[in-house]
Amino acid sequence: LFLDKLFNKTLKTNAVERASIMYPNVGNLIIPIVTFVLGEEWVLYSTAFLSVQLVFLWTHAIRIFSPNTKFSIKKILLNVNIIAIMLGVILMVCPFRLPVFVKDITSTLSGMMGPVGMLIAGMVASSLDFKKAIKNRKLYITAALRMVVYPFISLIVLKCLSYVTVPNVEKILVITFFATMTPSAAAIMQFAQISNEEPQYATAINI
Repeated sequence: LFLDKLFNKTLKTNAVERASIMYPNVGNLIIPIVTFVLGEEWVLYSTAFLSVQLVFLWTHAIRIFSPNTKFSIKKILLNVNIIAIMLGVILMVCPFRLPVFVKDITSTLSGMMGPVGMLIAGMVASSLDFKKAIKNRKLYITAALRMVVYPFISLIVLKCLSYVTVPNVEKILVITFFATMTPSAAAIMQFAQISNEEPQYATAINI
């Protein structure tokens, strides 16, 4: 939020650029990345990052596009991602276990998260004017801030936190770093479409 104020003043960023810089694509990418690099047992920690970001998406990010939007706790609590996370936590702490065939189906579906996110981006990108998009200098600045500058700043902060005496602190912080280095959130494209705020530009940044 602090860096957003700083870059907004110096670069004169619009709603799409601000949101694209601030919000990484945690929902579609962090779970497959963590599963592949660290293993399925570490996915729980990535959902912590996702849960916090979802609250910010439905309060802060949506107001970037629609300043008059009222805060809605209902939209946050009834968000399908939050509901899924809560159900997952309940299943984790309860002795009850899902039947094997249900577990196999959900495991297969979880592997589709990344590809489905890319399909959504591809559908919106099909009508994108790439020649116009690649000539926009601010697109590269926005992408560099999202993919290089913010992760580098996060790395410094996380390095300072790595000395905290918490079990598996390094792996937990690595998961946070993975989250910060992903591209802009797919939800930003959707917010841009809903508010009619340059959805094609939001897609170009995401790609």
